[in-house]
Amino acid sequence: MDSTELVEEKVNDGRRLLRELASDGFDVTAAFWVRTGGAGEDGEWFFYIASQVVEDSGLPAAYRKVYAAFKRLPEPAALSQSEIKVIGATNPITEDVLALREQTQSPRKPITYRGYRLGEMPVDGAYVYPPLPIELTPPEALARVLQLMQRQGAVRPSKVTLRDGSSFQGVPFGLHMASNAPSEIKFLDTGTGVQRAFSPDEVVGID
Repeated sequence: MDSTELVEEKVNDGRRLLRELASDGFDVTAAFWVRTGGAGEDGEWFFYIASQVVEDSGLPAAYRKVYAAFKRLPEPAALSQSEIKVIGATNPITEDVLALREQTQSPRKPITYRGYRLGEMPVDGAYVYPPLPIELTPPEALARVLQLMQRQGAVRPSKVTLRDGSSFQGVPFGLHMASNAPSEIKFLDTGTGVQRAFSPDEVVGID
């Protein structure tokens, strides 16, 4: 990956890991991608997870829990284990990220930070996830389905999470988009073999 650009696949894998951690009951105070180095430097992107678990149980225990969740991600993953950094909820970097989230007028949307420092760490920008739970917006759900439908090779089912909290394993196979009717996403439920259709606002997760 070009280190100057954070690709969508890594953002999506970060979102999937956060959902896995949430299902484990692991505290995520904040989560964000950071490009290391100051302005003009050739830095790399790292995925930071800030958690109260560091203060409560120690950094090694926090890493063990994060790595256990990481190993459950579907392969191949764009996010690598070496890119993950775990820090405490009271770390100065975390405090600056939380301050950024408090300043935004759209708390449920990600933040693109173009500054040069978080805490005492020189950075060249950051991408901050919204607070958990992270839900797909209707346009994101449609974009995710289009991405999956354009995959080459073997098709793996995705975990589809609905707004009512239920989920199933499914493969998207169709989109119905019309100017005079609501959009519709079609999935094959691989558990039952039944075709299911939902409006984009009903689908909050496709992992």
